[in-house]
Amino acid sequence: AARPGATRRDDSAPPAASQEFPVVLDRRSGLGLCIDADPRNGRTLVVHAVRQGGLFDLWNRSHPSLAVLPGDHIVSANGIHGDAKSLYSECLKPQVLTLVLQRPAPPRDREAV
Repeated sequence: AARPGATRRDDSAPPAASQEFPVVLDRRSGLGLCIDADPRNGRTLVVHAVRQGGLFDLWNRSHPSLAVLPGDHIVSANGIHGDAKSLYSECLKPQVLTLVLQRPAPPRDREAV
């Protein structure tokens, strides 16, 4: 059974490092996003934590291979991108949110010379 607020998408493969992936959440359900996100870089919202019981938690349970993880960046919300304050404002509206998240590439191990 589908959970309220989380829209079903194909989640057959996890996002590759430094790849963008979509997340669609319905804020009209009255549930909050329940994430800790940091806008300090000015361009994106950096996810620090996904708390239980919110829309991102429901998304993660319904889409385990596209789960939103700490360190992911929200780079776009309903076509708005490039300004963290505008992204934040868009995410607060009671509407369907079509988000684009980016998972940064893990740091490469430096080889000893």
